[in-house]
Amino acid sequence: MNPAFQIQVTGLNLVDTSECNLYLDLAIDHLSLAVLQNGNREFLTLEYFNVDDHDSFTHIRDILYSNEMLRKTYRKVTIAYNFPESVLVPETIYHQDLSNLSLDMVYGDLRTGDCLTEKVTEWELYNTYRVPNALQQLMSQHFPYGAYWHFYSLLLKQWKLNGILEDHIAELIFYPNKMVVALFTGGELKLIQTFEYETAEDVSYYLLNMSKQFGIDCEKVKLKVKGLIDEQSSVFTELLKYFLYVELLDRPASFKYDDVFDEYPRHFFTPLFEMALCV
Repeated sequence: MNPAFQIQVTGLNLVDTSECNLYLDLAIDHLSLAVLQNGNREFLTLEYFNVDDHDSFTHIRDILYSNEMLRKTYRKVTIAYNFPESVLVPETIYHQDLSNLSLDMVYGDLRTGDCLTEKVTEWELYNTYRVPNALQQLMSQHFPYGAYWHFYSLLLKQWKLNGILEDHIAELIFYPNKMVVALFTGGELKLIQTFEYETAEDVSYYLLNMSKQFGIDCEKVKLKVKGLIDEQSSVFTELLKYFLYVELLDRPASFKYDDVFDEYPRHFFTPLFEMALCV
């Protein structure tokens, strides 16, 4: 299975990956990976795969066992499960026995899967989420010593590291036909959710409805945008049509990037690079 995007530095095959870190962003419709060399804090490669969500397990399994970079040994492996079925519960009212029930109440009980929970210490929250059973077993076998997180948890950790306390900021992470939205007001989390869309108008509808629900003026909310969105696209045009402040977030400056990474817009893979900042 060929990647939709592939970036590699010259001489990658000569690198001792046992001194590198591997980062994975894994969802029902995509898998992306990046390798960071610890010594000089430089990213060496990045690959992004579109996955058929009707048979995602088979496609992800094929990628795991056929991809050269995923068969190597690493110093540290971090996997972010990017699934929308997630419930954030304040630490003060969290109860482990209610984890499955809370997911069923919000998302229904038609989908089965392993119920996982992790503490997001920086926010005094617990994140309970669901991962398909077969996929969780596959990943655990392939990366038995991996550190597993939910994508929302890492996004929240990264936000806390930034220490931004401005009012009304919405962080948008774009993938093909879906976006993750995190809304903050005065440094407090108001919403974090994944929205699927087919048209540019769908995107503006979700964002305008979000602004209305939380009583936020569109001219005051600041959109921080990253991921697979083109500045010339109809989706980006929709953002500019309704929101006064729209900023494309650059990749983290604390890492090094070979010139080959400049072949793509600098905001395209920011979410994956940012994983290395907080884990």
